[in-house]
Formats: sequence, C-alpha cells, structure tokens
Amino acid sequence: KSTLACTLGRELHTRGKLAYVLDGDNLRHGLNKDLGFAAEDRAENIRRKKHACADVFYCPPICTYVLFQLFLSR
Repeated sequence: KSTLACTLGRELHTRGKLAYVLDGDNLRHGLNKDLGFAAEDRAENIRRKKHACADVFYCPPICTYVLFQLFLSR
C-alpha cells in the first residue's frame, strides 16, 4: 500500500503537482501510538487517520491516503 501511494506521490510531483503521502504505519507510531489492535482501538485508529487526512485535504497539496482495514465480526 505504501509503495503504491509513494509511487503515485512521485508521479504527481514529476507532473508539477504538490502531493503528500500520509503513511498509516507512521501514523500508527506517532498519532496513534497509544492504541492497540482491539476492535475499538482499530476503530479509533481509523477515525484519527480520517481526521488527519481531512486536515491535509483542505491544504493545497493533493493528499494521497491509502487505508485498508479489515474488521471481522463473529
């Protein structure tokens, strides 16, 4: 996922576009470092990431955000 997002970011840059890649792993080690992997923590992780992406979205750069989350209910 990160490789694809970074490749897209580089391509946009070569076309003269401002781009920023929000890496989910980096956010997990920073913004979301207090969260575990329980279902409620995963939901909060997604909520915070969406908020971070929304903040960047309102800035001039193109924000590339790749997020895949699997929730299994039993």
